Amino acid sequence: MCFEIHPFEFRVAEITVLKPAYHALRQKTSKTTGGGTVVLANDYMPVVPVITVTAETTLRWAIDGESFQKTVSQGTWEIPELELRHGDNSVSVTGEGNVTFVYREGRL
Repeated sequence: MCFEIHPFEFRVAEITVLKPAYHALRQKTSKTTGGGTVVLANDYMPVVPVITVTAETTLRWAIDGESFQKTVSQGTWEIPELELRHGDNSVSVTGEGNVTFVYREGRL
């Protein structure tokens, strides 16, 4: 809202903010126990998942031909290098505990 004041005159101008016509935002969860490969499907918006592990776990993944490996102890982690891109993102999990990936998939 914008106000213009002139001597003996008062005007109010309204400004409308338009929101995107369509957007999707869904929370996704993927779990695995004892290792294997997890495929995390993502839409167009890049996102870093929150990873919860119940025992020491090694994660391996590749982005644009570059391979990554990270060993984490029990707890909750966000690994910036594990940014999910559009499509299926494969993560190899090695460990004895439970591993949970939580992220919000979205697009405008």
